[in-house]
Amino acid sequence: MTTVLPNTTLYIPDAFWKIPWDSIISERSGESKRLVRVLETMGDTLKPCRNWDATPCAMAWLLLWSRNFGIAQSTLALLECQLVITGGGRLQMLEILQRQAVELLLDLMVIADPKEASIGNINPRQAEEICDRHCAYLAYCAKSESRYFGELTKNYTLAAVPSGMFEHNDSNALRLIDILWGDDDEIEHPPQPKRAERRNFAMGERNRLRRWLEHEDLVRWDHELRRRKIKSFPALVSNDHISVRDRLKKYGLGWFYPIYQRASAVAHGSYIGPFMEELGERGFAPFILGLDDELEREAAHVRRFAHNNAFRLLQLRKTIADFCIAA
Repeated sequence: MTTVLPNTTLYIPDAFWKIPWDSIISERSGESKRLVRVLETMGDTLKPCRNWDATPCAMAWLLLWSRNFGIAQSTLALLECQLVITGGGRLQMLEILQRQAVELLLDLMVIADPKEASIGNINPRQAEEICDRHCAYLAYCAKSESRYFGELTKNYTLAAVPSGMFEHNDSNALRLIDILWGDDDEIEHPPQPKRAERRNFAMGERNRLRRWLEHEDLVRWDHELRRRKIKSFPALVSNDHISVRDRLKKYGLGWFYPIYQRASAVAHGSYIGPFMEELGERGFAPFILGLDDELEREAAHVRRFAHNNAFRLLQLRKTIADFCIAA
C-alpha cells in the first residue's frame, strides 16, 4: 500500500497560464464571450492546484475539472465554426454536450450534498467523506479504463487489421477499403505496431491502472466494484440502482429528463426529429442547416450547466485541499 502515487504531481502546461483571456473575450460576443469567461474562471480555479501532489483525491478533482473544461471548450469550438453546412450537426452535438454537462453535474452532486454545494457552503466536517467520494470516482474511472485495455489484449481485437494496412500488397483489398471506408490509398500510412507490441502496450496500460487500484485510498472502492455490478459512478457511491430520471428528480432536476432523453436519442440515432423535419406540403427534408439563434440558444443551455459545474468544482477544491498535499 502507498499513500501517494510515486513521485508525481499535478502538471499544468505553462502555455495555459499565458492565455490572453482579456483580448479573447473582447473579440467575441454572445454565448462565445460567456463561454470564454467560464473557461477563464475555471483557469483561475485551477491555479492553486499547481502545488498539489498526485494523491487520488487531487487526481479525481482534476479529472472532474477536465471534463467540465472540455465541455465548455467543445461548445465554444462549435460556435466558432462559421460554415453554414455544419449548422444541423452543430445543434446535434450541442444537445449531446448538454447531456454530458448534466451527467457531470449529477456526479458532482453525488460527491457533495447538492443543497449545501449549490450555495457554496460545504460543511468542513464532511471534508474527509467528500475526499473519499473523489477517490471512489477515480477508482470507478480506473476500473472502467483497465477493462477497456483488457479487451485490447484479447485475440479477437488483436486479430483486427488496421484500415488500409496489409502485410502484403493486395490491390483488390486496397480498392475495397477505399470504397467502403473512404481511405485514400495514396496517403502514406505510418508503420503499425505488430500484434505482440499492441498486446504488450495494452497489458502495460491495464496493469498500470490496476496498480493504481492498490492504493490504500482506492482499494476499498475497487473491492466494491469487484463485488457488485456497478453501471455508473452515482450507483457506486449511493449504493442504489435508480434510473437517471429518478436521480434527476431526487436532486430537483426532473424537468431536465426529457431534454436528457432527446440528447440520448441524438447520440443513438433513435429519434426522427433531430435528423429530419416535415415541411408541410413541401414534404420532408434532412436537418442540415441550423439558424444562428438556435445555435446560441443550445450553447446557452450547455454554458449554464458548465458554469454551475465550475462553481461546484471551486467549492470542492476548497474542501479537499488538505487531502491533495502528501503528508
